[in-house]
Amino acid sequence: MNSSKTHGSDSERSQIGKRIRGLREARHISQQTLANKLKLDRSAVCKWESGRTKPSIEHMKLLADYFGVDPEEISSAAKNVQANSAGPKSAVERGKAFVDAFLISYGNTPLSSFLDNNETGGEQDVTGDSDSRS
Repeated sequence: MNSSKTHGSDSERSQIGKRIRGLREARHISQQTLANKLKLDRSAVCKWESGRTKPSIEHMKLLADYFGVDPEEISSAAKNVQANSAGPKSAVERGKAFVDAFLISYGNTPLSSFLDNNETGGEQDVTGDSDSRS
């Protein structure tokens, strides 16, 4: 039997699943998209959201990084921890979470590889000069 099924009550798994689904739906992404980002099969995400299983500690960390929340925020509903106990993340923490999620998804791919080769950070006219309009 899968150990993730045996850990936690049905209610705990259900609450974690609802939290994962809520985070996913708030970002308007499919189970398949989330699974792809975490390098998992879609059925794993489906099982978490339905409460049949709960994520491992490693997957909980990946989910938290991807969604930019603390792992406790995903599992806290199941533990009846007050939602406001952690408080909102600062902009720096959200930025770090974004960078972590980017690195998980894309490895050490330089950010410049996501820009057009002609992209210089400023507008250019047909002569190649930077646009000086205000």
